[in-house]
Amino acid sequence: MKIPVYFYILLLSTDLLGQTKEEMVTVNKEMCESGKERALKRLALGQICFPRYIFESSITLRKTLEIDYGILDELYDTLYDIGYQSEFECHDEIMKKAIEDKWGEKFLKDQKEIADKLDKQNLGFKEPTNEKIETSIKKYLNENLKIRSTVYNYFELGVIFTISPRGQVVKLKVSKAREFLTKDDPTYLAVEKACEGFKDNWTPATINKVPKQADKYFFITIEMNK
Repeated sequence: MKIPVYFYILLLSTDLLGQTKEEMVTVNKEMCESGKERALKRLALGQICFPRYIFESSITLRKTLEIDYGILDELYDTLYDIGYQSEFECHDEIMKKAIEDKWGEKFLKDQKEIADKLDKQNLGFKEPTNEKIETSIKKYLNENLKIRSTVYNYFELGVIFTISPRGQVVKLKVSKAREFLTKDDPTYLAVEKACEGFKDNWTPATINKVPKQADKYFFITIEMNK
């Protein structure tokens, strides 16, 4: 599974990519159809995504809907290096309609009002925390993960912990160069080893002071050629 890295471009000027208005209209139509197609494929798999490009939201709203309703809070994973506004918006229009069809036309508006109220009371989403984990993992990997390269002096790992309401690690994902590593990969095993002492002592995520299962993301820089 690839992790999206791309530029999001608002195509307000036809000079931006050196294209005529007619060419831009064609591109936008094609990208819109691409966005619709990908949305329909995800819906066929039972996946509904939050329409973050067309509906104003806070992290409290998105995480509430993800945790309590299964509405995924994800960036649009474009197939291209450049993301087109029309592609994102057409994708999200399909997702927004799917949400309204399942939970009602006022669902997003009502949930937003609840989330905004919680945020004003400082009761909104609080991510899971462990003050020592990031420093400890980085220290362990830099001391024990020996990787050599003639080109680079360092590389970055993405580490995702899924933390239960009881403050326990229930899932671990590790990514390198935009790819998630398999559980038998030496780098994954090294991260897993580094986390052994930190599996049961997290402060879980909360919404309205209620513990929730949620993910915690880290990017860790690993020195090479040590």
